[in-house]
Amino acid sequence: MVDGRQMCCVCGEPVSERFKVPCDYRRPEIAREYSVYWCQQCDLGQIQPRPSLNEIADSYNVENYYTHDGSTDERASRSTPGSRTILDRLRTHLSWRLDCGTELSPEEIRVTVEDRKPTICEIGCGNGQCLLQFAGAGYDVFGVEPDSSALDVANSELAKVGMEGRVLCGTAEELPESVRSRRYDVVLMSHVLEHCLDVNEAISNSRELLSANGVLVIEVPNCAALGFQQQLGAWPWADIPRHLNFFTPRSLELLLTKHGLQVSTTVFRGYCRQFSKTWLENERQIYSAFARHQSTGTALPGFNSRAWRLLIRSVFARPALKYDSVRIAARIR
Repeated sequence: MVDGRQMCCVCGEPVSERFKVPCDYRRPEIAREYSVYWCQQCDLGQIQPRPSLNEIADSYNVENYYTHDGSTDERASRSTPGSRTILDRLRTHLSWRLDCGTELSPEEIRVTVEDRKPTICEIGCGNGQCLLQFAGAGYDVFGVEPDSSALDVANSELAKVGMEGRVLCGTAEELPESVRSRRYDVVLMSHVLEHCLDVNEAISNSRELLSANGVLVIEVPNCAALGFQQQLGAWPWADIPRHLNFFTPRSLELLLTKHGLQVSTTVFRGYCRQFSKTWLENERQIYSAFARHQSTGTALPGFNSRAWRLLIRSVFARPALKYDSVRIAARIR
C-alpha cells in the first residue's frame, strides 16, 4: 500500500476495487464482506486487504472440501443420469463435443524432461491423486501440502505404492528444508497459486527448486473466461475467500516473466463441466448464500437458461474466453 492506495504486486501500479462478495458461500451464516481489487495493467485480481494466516487456515474448515479425502476434483460433474432432464443432457453433450481442453498428464510433461526417471515436486499436492498418476508413470515424486487432513490422505495413498513419507507439511511460501535441498525436473502447482498469500514468494521459491533444464508447470482458474466475466465473485471457481488471487493468461505470464522464467507452452482445460448439473447446482448454492446478506430482494437467475446463453456465446470463442482453467509451463531464461 502506498499513500493509502492498494498497489499491484506484479507491476506496482495502483489497483481499484472491481467487486465484492457478501460472505463465504460455504459458510453463509457468517456475514463477512470480501473485496477484490484489480490491476488494469496486469489483469491480476487479489482480495484486499490480505487475510492473516489464521484466517486463511480457518477458511478451509468447511465440510466436504475435496482434498480431505481420496476423491478427485470436487467440481467435476457427478450428476446421475436420472437426475437430469433431456435439455440438461443435450447441453452437457454439446459442450462435451466442443471441449478440446487438454488434461494434465505425466505424458504431457515427460516429453519436456530428459531424465529417464524424472523427479517431480508438487507444491500443494492435496490428497495426492496427481502424484499417484506421476508415480505410476515412473516419476520419483515428492509433495508439499499445508492441510493436515489432505496431507495424511496423500501419504496414506503414496504408501500403497511404496513411497512412504513423500509429502511434507509446508506451503509455496514456506517450503520444508528437505524439499529445498533438492532440485527437481518438474515443479508443479495445480490450482495452488490462487490460494497463496504472497505470489511473488511462491514463484521465487518454486524457481529455486528447478534443475538446470527443469520446468515449472502452473495451472490456475482462468479469469479471462466468459463465465467469470459474467458472474465475478459468484463464479464457482472464484471460491472466495479460499482463492486470494485471480489470474488471466496475461497476468500469470507477466508474473512468471518478472521472476526470470520464459513461458514455453500455454494450454487450456475445463469447458464441458461449466454446463453440468453439478456446476449449476453450485451456482445456485452461491447465489442463495449471497442473497441472505443482500438488502434488496434480488431474484435468483435462471441458471439453465443462462448456461444455454453461455454455451452459445462460447462455441466459437478463442480458448482464453472459453475454458475455466489455464496451464502454463515455463523454464528459467
